[in-house]
Amino acid sequence: MFVVAKKEQSKILMGMLSYANDLTDLTAIQQEIEWYDHDEHRELLLWREVDSDRYPVCIGIEPLYGTVLVRRIVFSPGLSEAEKQYLGQTILHELTLRFPDEGITGTIITQPILNTWRDK
Repeated sequence: MFVVAKKEQSKILMGMLSYANDLTDLTAIQQEIEWYDHDEHRELLLWREVDSDRYPVCIGIEPLYGTVLVRRIVFSPGLSEAEKQYLGQTILHELTLRFPDEGITGTIITQPILNTWRDK
């Protein structure tokens, strides 16, 4: 299930974002979090497994022009490709339920990932 990242999850969020290839240091991670915090429509979401307190995925979304743009997808490094695919399909389904009137789209980087989730 989705958890909107709040101050209480800041350590979890920072840990997840540290796995992003383009966020190379603590300052970059903090700037990324601030960028999402400065707009009430942008959200960093953590995917929490129902039967545990584990957060294997973090995504960044931004509603734009009738769509929901998935700006960032970060998986925990220990996940297999099969687990990523399963979680991705589940997350995509939950996004469509959460935003029933908007299309779900990605950036140049995230769209290919979303496409693989849709294709399986």
